[in-house]
Amino acid sequence: MGFFSNLFATKEIKEVLSVLDTFRSDISQSFGKSLEASSVADKLYDECRKQVLSQSDKITESIRNGSVSARRVCLNAMKKNVEQNVVSGENHIYRGVLSDWGRVYFDFYKWVLLKFKEDGIITEGIMREEIRSVEDDVKEVG
Repeated sequence: MGFFSNLFATKEIKEVLSVLDTFRSDISQSFGKSLEASSVADKLYDECRKQVLSQSDKITESIRNGSVSARRVCLNAMKKNVEQNVVSGENHIYRGVLSDWGRVYFDFYKWVLLKFKEDGIITEGIMREEIRSVEDDVKEVG
C-alpha cells in the first residue's frame, strides 16, 4: 500500500493522508520519544492509513459533497482506533487496569478528543463524558 496507493489516490485522499502526516508529527511532539508512545504512534498511523485507503471511495465522495473535511476523517479514524485499543482488554494488566501501552492509547484518545473540542465538534462537557465512558469501559474489561 505504499507508492502505488498514493499514485492512484484521489486528491481528496492525498489531502487526508497529508493531514494524517501532520497529526503524526503533532503526536511525536506531544508525546515525546518513549518506546511506548513511538510504537503506538506508528501503529496508529499505519492503521488509520489502511482504513483511509480501504474506504477511499466513500471518503472521497464525503469530502466532495462537503459532509466531512480531511481533518475530520483523520480524527474519526484515530478516535475509532485508539478507543478500540483502550477498551478491548488487550492493553490491560488485569481487569480495570491498563498496561503501559494501554495508558498511552488512552492518552492518545484524550488528545484526539481535545482536537475535536478545539475544532468545535464537541464541547468540554461532551469530552469529559466521553472520557468517563471509556474509563467505565476500562473498569469492566481486562
